[in-house]
Amino acid sequence: MCPTNDEEHICDQSVTYLAKAETTNFRFGASCKKAMMRHIIANRLTMSELKWKKQDELMLEMRYVRPDGSSWGAAFDRVALPRIKAALQSRRRILVNLGATPENSSTGEWAPWVDGFLHPDWSGVAANMSREVGQSLLEDWKKKKQEKKKKQEKKNKKQGTDDNVNCHPNKLAAPRPSSAIIDPSFVLGPDDSVSMVGVNQRCSRGIHARSVEEIEQDLFDGARQLFQATLRLDRLRYDTPPSLPRPVDAHNGDTDEQEVEDTEEIKFERAERWHVVRHLICLERELDDAWRRQLFGKGHEDMEMPSGIVGMLWLNFLGADEDCFLLSLIREDFGGFDVESVAARVYVGFPLTGELVRTVG
Repeated sequence: MCPTNDEEHICDQSVTYLAKAETTNFRFGASCKKAMMRHIIANRLTMSELKWKKQDELMLEMRYVRPDGSSWGAAFDRVALPRIKAALQSRRRILVNLGATPENSSTGEWAPWVDGFLHPDWSGVAANMSREVGQSLLEDWKKKKQEKKKKQEKKNKKQGTDDNVNCHPNKLAAPRPSSAIIDPSFVLGPDDSVSMVGVNQRCSRGIHARSVEEIEQDLFDGARQLFQATLRLDRLRYDTPPSLPRPVDAHNGDTDEQEVEDTEEIKFERAERWHVVRHLICLERELDDAWRRQLFGKGHEDMEMPSGIVGMLWLNFLGADEDCFLLSLIREDFGGFDVESVAARVYVGFPLTGELVRTVG
């Protein structure tokens, strides 16, 4: 959205200046504000999903990454990412105040009129948003879609073409491939991960269990987000200016050097990455339930299933660049890793307590 963005500029403002003056007010451009609001509405994001779900698509649309999806640099990310996070939270609170969605909803309940703000002609001004405006935009959008459909049907009839082929190309689309993360033939058990009931966002927006395909897509998006979070963490650790102390490997055998403590930025990124892992484990449990319904029907929700190791994939990924992790094995009521408490302890710097020690050489 901001064509002037590069390594040194963000929304026509200096990255260097914003990094030094942390209290300086930062103003997003009008197109970026509109993109963030539409991103929340289109993806029906809950407050916890703002940090990770399809964030790579938003960053690309706002031009907060390069055209190929790579970062503009560590300095750019340090300025941009916290501000985008705060802006998304602020815009979701606006929607909550309008009555578009509950504040702490985990089921994705949204009022239908909110889709009006996805209208191509919406101005993007949050101050003018209301239920009446959304309903008016939605009705106008439906009317324009009907008019466009009628024109297309008339054109097809005139050309003597098949309406079904021209008007419904999705029927000819190739089927979605099976999950690359979890094989459908391997049914996972109820104690494998964290429970989280989803919503079928493609239908009536009501409280319904989501399909396998929808959950798999969220898993793919979450895996990409976890990879990007690791890249950001690596940049903070190793892409530092020569004037700043560089981290020292605690296992390099050199007793003359001492390990440098993590900065506040690094602690924040580590905690954020733990939150992404929490959501991935939640999605795996949701996928377990979806496969159970698909394979055995709705009457077998309580049946005993084989136990697996769901969630360990993401925990192993976290350990790839850390010196040492003490993972808490305290089980919550839903039977999952207590990764939220681990994230909190990582951020504040408290020692982690647990029975499992992961050391990376």
